[in-house]
Amino acid sequence: MLEWTKAQQLSNQNPYFIIEPDWDYPPGFQMKTWEEQLQILEAAYRGLKADGLPEMAKKWLARQDIWEQTFVFPLTGESVKVYDGLLVFPLPGKVAATLGLGNPWEDVARGEKGQGLWGKLCEEILFPLVPRFPLPSGDYCQRQMGSDQFLPEEILPVWFQELEASIKGDFACRPISFGRRLAGHSILAAHWENENLISGIPGCSWLVGNGLITHPDRLPGYGHLWLDCPGDRYRFYYFRGFDFAPCFNGYDEGLRFTTYGVGSTSIGHFGSVVLAR
Repeated sequence: MLEWTKAQQLSNQNPYFIIEPDWDYPPGFQMKTWEEQLQILEAAYRGLKADGLPEMAKKWLARQDIWEQTFVFPLTGESVKVYDGLLVFPLPGKVAATLGLGNPWEDVARGEKGQGLWGKLCEEILFPLVPRFPLPSGDYCQRQMGSDQFLPEEILPVWFQELEASIKGDFACRPISFGRRLAGHSILAAHWENENLISGIPGCSWLVGNGLITHPDRLPGYGHLWLDCPGDRYRFYYFRGFDFAPCFNGYDEGLRFTTYGVGSTSIGHFGSVVLAR
């Protein structure tokens, strides 16, 4: 693994847009233990099993090469941990199977011709469980998350299926950067650094949203680093390409799920979520 000083030097080669972030995490924010997260998620997703999760958590918590990684956060100039803690999340394919919705990976493999199961899992199953979501005014992705508009990046279905095959139960866990490591990065820049420096998994709406179920204190109101989801791609009917990425924005009144362009330069409020592979 690259020394982080070396990684920071290499990041200067990133051809895409990066600026100094405007915001940080809420003061004193800390991630819950994996046991505390599991308790919350088991109450939210009835009928799911945690077989194999304790062993997976123990393995990742023992990875000092992960937890010792640091970087200098530009907003404060301080050296901070790359990974904020261990995130527990339900496996989407197993959630879909439990609810009798079908196989999301077969549906995603059909691309724009799919039946929109990935969007259905997020909008109809996940979003109602997220605290303080959505704002009373709603959001402009509402009922616009079919396969022709909303799909995961190609790496996500492969990774999720490998996870689902590797564990007996319905939950998994991975170290997560909850936005700080890639704060101030455009989506294109976040993808570049993830592929060339971090070698992680880009956070998708399913992972980020479940992180907000267990950690509503991550976005308690306006003025704290918003969360974008580089693991998903989105488009509007009047655009040809999937040139947008979803994001969760925090306001004092609640949360909003929206999008912004992958090459947007208005990124000081945002941090891209990334998980260890």
